[in-house]
Amino acid sequence: MPTLTTSLNVIRNGSSLKSTSVDTTFDNTVLEFDDHTELATATNHDLPLSVTYTDIAYLYFYCDIAVTIKTNSTGSPDQTISLAAGKPLKWATGDADACPITANLTHLYLTTASNAGACLFIIGTNT
Repeated sequence: MPTLTTSLNVIRNGSSLKSTSVDTTFDNTVLEFDDHTELATATNHDLPLSVTYTDIAYLYFYCDIAVTIKTNSTGSPDQTISLAAGKPLKWATGDADACPITANLTHLYLTTASNAGACLFIIGTNT
């Protein structure tokens, strides 16, 4: 089983105030996409997958260029997620916020407006 460790270190005036880490274990990785070339000014680049949203234990979406992610449809997506360049979307079971994916996934459609960047998309599930 893969395990992901998320760490937080709170620093004020150069001194560490609090450090904590949380381990998230999940059964398998459904999607792991790391690409530097396919997303050069892409419109609705299709990543087919099959994920039951209630099985999602971990999400990590990152791109060093701005990217729009649509789920399941380009015309009427279940979710539209806009990632700013260099700002990841992270979620794990036990987080205070709800999972940002609220419907079963059959496709992720990625759109970028600039040259290819380094992107990483990981979805871990418990099934």
